Amino acid sequence: MSFASSFRSCSASSALSSSPPRQGGNSNFLHSALELLRSRILNAADAQQLAALIDASGHAAVEATRVEICLYLEKIGELALLEITPQQPLAGWLLYRLVAGDPPHPALKAAGAGLTEALHRDLASLQALAGLPFGSVEAAPAMDRVVGVDDLLSVPAPWGCSGLRRQLMVDIAGLEDWTRGAARVTEFVASYGAGSEQGCVAYRFTDNGLLPISEVAAFPMEWLKGNEARMEALAENTRNFLRGYRAQNALVWGPRGCGKSTLIRALLTRHYLEGLRAIEIPASSYGRLRDLYDLVRHRGECFVGVLDNISMTSHDRGYRELSTVLEGGLERLPDNLVFYGTSNLKDLVDRGGERPIGPPLGQPGEAPAMAGGQLSYDPQQFQRLDERRALDDRFALKVFLDLPSKEDYEDLVVAYAERAGLPLSRQRLLEGFHIWRLRNQHDLVGGRTARDYVISLYPRYSAAAGG
Repeated sequence: MSFASSFRSCSASSALSSSPPRQGGNSNFLHSALELLRSRILNAADAQQLAALIDASGHAAVEATRVEICLYLEKIGELALLEITPQQPLAGWLLYRLVAGDPPHPALKAAGAGLTEALHRDLASLQALAGLPFGSVEAAPAMDRVVGVDDLLSVPAPWGCSGLRRQLMVDIAGLEDWTRGAARVTEFVASYGAGSEQGCVAYRFTDNGLLPISEVAAFPMEWLKGNEARMEALAENTRNFLRGYRAQNALVWGPRGCGKSTLIRALLTRHYLEGLRAIEIPASSYGRLRDLYDLVRHRGECFVGVLDNISMTSHDRGYRELSTVLEGGLERLPDNLVFYGTSNLKDLVDRGGERPIGPPLGQPGEAPAMAGGQLSYDPQQFQRLDERRALDDRFALKVFLDLPSKEDYEDLVVAYAERAGLPLSRQRLLEGFHIWRLRNQHDLVGGRTARDYVISLYPRYSAAAGG
């Protein structure tokens, strides 16, 4: 049972050891630490409440005060952080607030000699506060995590930093002088971000700005089969973008289930540590894309604005807005933003079968075709259709992804089954797959269909194996 659990069911004296109090440092350091809590580590109200529980003369209060501190941490959902460093419980929590707190420490958002000095000073203050006589806690035994099929059909995400963060905090807590860990803190934040965006690879563009998407499954490029040469065009465009060149807006199009959205996710997986991030842009936000420019223009990351499953009709006025803002209008587009759209169709605005009658208008100076002295067709038909095609032209790079061949998709089924540990021969697996796909009306087969079939089998064989 974890300390967090035992605390809720037992008295503080059973959860905390009775080790003798230690002197936490001089009074000046403790005053600085409490001020740090108020201004940088916690919001003002929470910090004021915690500070009231600690005697700034250099000692923690009596056992009852320790209970109050634990109750406070439980209230804000951070009681379990005491287990990070069981022999010095406050150290783990304070370091977590420094490394991952929101808002981030100023020195973790910008560079500068003054800010670096502030980080060193604050680490020294936190070390003094962590030395208060809080006792020790019993670390929770490691719990066996149930491995699901989603874990088996994905790879470890490069943005998954919780384990690295925990080890960083343990290492710093073990230093005689915490300021020696300042460089490692800044390096960690440079790689994984700070505050609520730490370990964030993707955002959702909303009325409230950019909201981090907490769970994004990683996907390796090597698992995408059958369109390698075409996918390389988008991969090269992405590499150029990360190298500082102006990249092309790209449209990835093709039949359903061919891996359009997965390709973008695979590029994120490959290039996350190089600074690539994604922003999911719903259709309802097309008219506010200029606000997005202001949100990303001065940030250090490179952003791919993902316009997923674009599909519009000629009666949808949004295509004009989207055409305009993708070019930026008079405003210069941010250098760190490019748009990748996906669609089942190459023509993004459905023309509903409309086709012009008669020849197109000629070059200036040439007379259009006449019949009996009258124009034989509506001369504005081509202009109207041309306006609807304008959105297509905003994507200079067009990447077509086709469905895999029968041999390729059967290989995908077998590969997914092997990753999931299903004990089936290739013949038996594929016989079952073809029955399953027909029964569930999967007329087109891509990677998604192969994955869904394996997911449908996993509970049966996992249970049989005692999983």
